[in-house]
Amino acid sequence: MVGLLGCLDQMGKDNLLDSTLYLCGVSGSTWCMSALYEDPDWSSKLRSAMTKVIERITETPFDLTAVIKRLAEAIKDENYSLTDFWAATVVYENVKMIDQSHLSDTKVDPINPYPIYTVNDQGLKKKGHK
Repeated sequence: MVGLLGCLDQMGKDNLLDSTLYLCGVSGSTWCMSALYEDPDWSSKLRSAMTKVIERITETPFDLTAVIKRLAEAIKDENYSLTDFWAATVVYENVKMIDQSHLSDTKVDPINPYPIYTVNDQGLKKKGHK
């Protein structure tokens, strides 16, 4: 998450973000991307978008009630896994938000690089897909 913010900051300083067509993320970078893409024109105001993400991860208090609520919802799923527990506790502690939106709901503005998220669908693995 921090690594992607650093790369984007340098790209902004070098005026390279305007020519970037795609932004791809893995693991923590996808958490950063989901926070950035909440703002439909984040790349045109990169400094304030980055400040917003940094403030959220450094100044927002940990909300134990939200964690318990998220765990209670996740545990109802028959495919509940350690990954769900990890997201509801460790990830939430660091990013202070679990984004419940769907990628198909993301508003992609041509001013921003097109987002490419890396995900792991364990349902496909169980069905024999690799």
